[in-house]
Parts: sequence; structure tokens; C-alpha cells
Amino acid sequence: MSLGITAVLQPYASCCFWSQFCCTNPTKTFSGDEAVAKIVEHAAQMIGQVVGNLVNVILPDVIVLGGGLVAAMPTRFLNPVRAAAAARAMPAFVDSFEIVAAKLSDESAVMGTAAWAQYQVDEKVGV
Repeated sequence: MSLGITAVLQPYASCCFWSQFCCTNPTKTFSGDEAVAKIVEHAAQMIGQVVGNLVNVILPDVIVLGGGLVAAMPTRFLNPVRAAAAARAMPAFVDSFEIVAAKLSDESAVMGTAAWAQYQVDEKVGV
């Protein structure tokens, strides 16, 4: 099942998008530029609100986030996403999901889809 969330959020979560406002080398700037850190934190809060809404609608067990910002600043990006998602999710759902950084890089969506498809086949076949 594809909700197209990647297509919706990718332009705003990508390192390239935010770098046009602040610097020519975003990875270098992330190491100490507080203005960039605030922009990234604001973007993470917005993405967290979207994630919280998704939790309310489809209640996933795990939300995997990847891309340039997550790779460059995992703690500074994921913590505001988690906080905003928890604030937006219904109280009964707050402890029912986790938000993690992608470990498979660009291949995480494909690998997750393949695992889900295998699970669906196994369920229908009764394996």
C-alpha cells in the first residue's frame, strides 16, 4: 500500500530544499549553524505533525524516516519529529508506535514493501 507520503514530504525534508535558504554545503553547516538547526527543527516538527495524523488514521507500528536531514542530523531531526507526533497522536496511540531512522538508506522503502508483500502472501497461503 502506497500512500504517496514520500512524494508529499520529500521536497520539504530533503537536504537540498533547505540548503537553498541557508548555505552551499548543508552537511558542513549542520555541524554548528544554529539558524540552520532551527530551520531543520521547525521542519521536523511539521513532519512530526503529519506523522501524528498518520498514526491516528492507520496506526502503524513503526515509522521509518530517511533522507539527507535524518542522515546528517539524526538526533536533532528525529527528536522533534517524535515529540510533535506524540503531541498530535491520540492519547491512546502515543505508546503504540516508534519513529526510527532508516538503516537501509534509499532502499528502505523497497525493502519494507517487499517484506510487507511477503507477509501478505504468507498470511494468505497460511505459511
